[in-house]
Amino acid sequence: MIHPVLVIDMYGISLPQDMRNRHARAKGNLRNLPLIRHRQDRFALVASDLLITELPELEDLASWIAPAATMIAAMMTAANLGARVTGLGFAVFTLGSIAWSIIGFSSGQANLLATNGFLTLVNLIGVWRWLGMQRAYEDGGKSAAQASQRSLYPTLFTATSVAGMPVVDAEGETIGKAVEALVTCKSGSVSYVVVASGGWAGVDEELRAVDWADMNFASDRLTLLCPRTWFESLAPLVEGEWPAAPAERDERRRR
Repeated sequence: MIHPVLVIDMYGISLPQDMRNRHARAKGNLRNLPLIRHRQDRFALVASDLLITELPELEDLASWIAPAATMIAAMMTAANLGARVTGLGFAVFTLGSIAWSIIGFSSGQANLLATNGFLTLVNLIGVWRWLGMQRAYEDGGKSAAQASQRSLYPTLFTATSVAGMPVVDAEGETIGKAVEALVTCKSGSVSYVVVASGGWAGVDEELRAVDWADMNFASDRLTLLCPRTWFESLAPLVEGEWPAAPAERDERRRR
């Protein structure tokens, strides 16, 4: 194929000044084309050499980062220590999925590369969801609770903070932790709190419903107004069958 610049030269076509300038630049670029191609070939050769020499070291580094980041991120997200820690867990997950993608690329495992490429996108969404939005919600709730403690208004607390809050008896000894608060639809007041006690990491723990009237609430813990023996005398809840009201309130109503 004959280049258009050469066609113009062959037939001596008369062109306006601006077109003649562009024509001259095009002729110059055409002369330098072999040099440009030579430089591109040299750049591609150097890049391929660097890739060949550096890729094994990168793969070795990724082989250490990938499993470590995955395990650390799994523990951070499973611990449920709040939006900030969960969001950081997703950030570590992102690092791990990128490392797994490098391993998949260098080893030619297309399935590993495709899977972790998709997981990287999912993890980035998790970072935005937990470290961005949810963290802002939690910080806003905490700031409102702290501001209410310094004001003339009633002290506030976030409803989501009840779950996981420690529960102590009248002597200040830890009994367990609150796992849920049940709120009445009509008045919006708390009916009872479900308290988990015993067991380890949720294994063999017992759940009991405690009337809100039998507790004092503070910003960092719930305090029973009754001794531990009274709490332990309450019947444990059956899994999946929580009552409409605490047992002692139901008994008082029947009387």
